Amino acid sequence: MTKPIIRILTRGLLAAALSAGGLFRVNAAEASTPIAKIGETEVGAEEIRLALGGLDERERAAVAKDPSLLNQVVRSMLVQRLVLKQAIAEKWDQKPDVAAQIERVRRSTITEAYLHNVAEKSGAVPSEADLRQAYGGAKDSLFVPKQFQLAQIFISVSAGAAKDVEAKAKVKVDSVTKSLASVSADFAAVARLNSDETATAAKGGEIGWLTEKQIQPEILAKVSGLSKGAVSSALRLPDGWHILKVLDVKDGYTPSFEEVRDRLEEKVHADRLRATTQAYLSKLLQENPVVINELALSKLVEATKP
Repeated sequence: MTKPIIRILTRGLLAAALSAGGLFRVNAAEASTPIAKIGETEVGAEEIRLALGGLDERERAAVAKDPSLLNQVVRSMLVQRLVLKQAIAEKWDQKPDVAAQIERVRRSTITEAYLHNVAEKSGAVPSEADLRQAYGGAKDSLFVPKQFQLAQIFISVSAGAAKDVEAKAKVKVDSVTKSLASVSADFAAVARLNSDETATAAKGGEIGWLTEKQIQPEILAKVSGLSKGAVSSALRLPDGWHILKVLDVKDGYTPSFEEVRDRLEEKVHADRLRATTQAYLSKLLQENPVVINELALSKLVEATKP
């Protein structure tokens, strides 16, 4: 039986590993301490910190929210390290095509890291005043339209269906409408028994939260005038009959600065990084004009054609 991957350090160190932004910092002693191993291959705290640094913002946020995901990161690192050890033992890194690919990645990594550093030094990190100014200018785009939490009972019958099919569907619609008219009617229970939309029927007909723009115009017109808890009359659309219940309503609003601060900071920072990087590259190209022998290049292209 294969020996399971050993998690050596306690939950305390793993929890301490996570800090603002999803990264973690370790002291010199912890950096060399093995956290996990597979066979004779070990992974230390510093290596995991660097691996987390390579995740994108969404992935780091997910790890910060659910530290158990860190376990998956470590497992992936161990498997990769095990395969790498085997490949190097077979001198796979010395194969010409692999060596060329390694060199391309090396150049790309150095270039991107350097450009990122140049951009950061140029003041890419926004101040609080910058963020508030960005918030003021983005209020219109930040506006969240009115939202409806809806449930529905759907009776399927396509447009142009045979008269007997249409009549059978209408009988079912009338039966459902009559059931819902009862004082003790349970919309969710009726939906589970009668709705032809199996995905929502299993949830008592619940569709979820939708903004006004996400709702079909005909349905929006039907539910807009309904209050919370109200049920619409049956609505015939090309795909069939829809009976809707408004579970809840949220009026349109503009999120506060505090609600969107982190998102704004990420966007402004990214925009500035792009702008400063582009400015740096433009200046670099002005000082070092590109010269290409187009004739020689076209010959090279011709020579590579099959």
